Amino acid sequence: MDSQASDEGGAIVPAGVPQYFMPLRGATQPGSALVYQASVLAAATINFVSTKTGASTSSRIRRFAVAPETALALDWERATPLEATLEEMDRQSATGATLAPLPPAMGKVTSYRAWGNDFSDWAYRTQTMETLKSSAYRLSSDPGETAQDFLERVTEVAASKAEDAINKLEKKYESKKATLERRLMQAEHAREREAEQSRGRKIQTFISFGATVLRGVFGKATGAGTIGSATTAMRDVSRSIDQAGDVKRADQKIEAVKQKLEDLETQHQDDVDAVHEKYDVSDDDLENVLMRPRKSDITIDALGLLWLPSWQDESGRTASAWQ
Repeated sequence: MDSQASDEGGAIVPAGVPQYFMPLRGATQPGSALVYQASVLAAATINFVSTKTGASTSSRIRRFAVAPETALALDWERATPLEATLEEMDRQSATGATLAPLPPAMGKVTSYRAWGNDFSDWAYRTQTMETLKSSAYRLSSDPGETAQDFLERVTEVAASKAEDAINKLEKKYESKKATLERRLMQAEHAREREAEQSRGRKIQTFISFGATVLRGVFGKATGAGTIGSATTAMRDVSRSIDQAGDVKRADQKIEAVKQKLEDLETQHQDDVDAVHEKYDVSDDDLENVLMRPRKSDITIDALGLLWLPSWQDESGRTASAWQ
């Protein structure tokens, strides 16, 4: 019924304007006539395209508005969304039904062109798609990408960055650790030398002190040799004490280096934990962003008449026959 047509109700449809009929719903109302009221139907496909990746998805919108008396712009914002698809619409009226007369504006093809342009403009202004954005990683979800899929993608990027950061940490700490381990080895070797020298000094002191005592017992107690031996023995005792102090200081140096190694390991673990915390992605790190279509992304799929069936009783009162 795309060509000019009329019915017994006097409705005249411009040639080239497609017609759709809303299917009947509910039971027949005895004593009432079935009358179709005209409305303007518009349907469009809206593509949402990512300018960065080229990924895209589309949505379809369908609305119908009550027939206007003039060719003035339709208020598509207040129009009724059509949930059913165009394929689900009837292609002709029910048997015995009549079509209500069309307002003058609906008998002109130019009116539909204007209403189609209005619909396209309205879709451009109002239709959006919600996407997600991660400012930290400069990533945005692709049109049609689910929040879970996007979160997984961001998590993969974060894990890669965390791995790079940890690798840099490992190199830095490996160098510091190697330096401290060399110092520890040197300190332990030095301690062994000091300990060996201390043992030798103790033996020498013991021998010197013992010889002095023997001279004092079997020789002349006040002789010059005895006094000299005693002096030598005292010096050996003093050196032995100094040598023992060197061993103690060597032990202290070893403990100091070990403490630095422990502190380094603690700092290393703290830095690794900080990296993991920095690159730990959660839903809270994502923000909602509305994507808008370009005018070239809006395609009008259908523009024409949608006839709405209603029951009309003898008094002229009407009731919907399609809801």
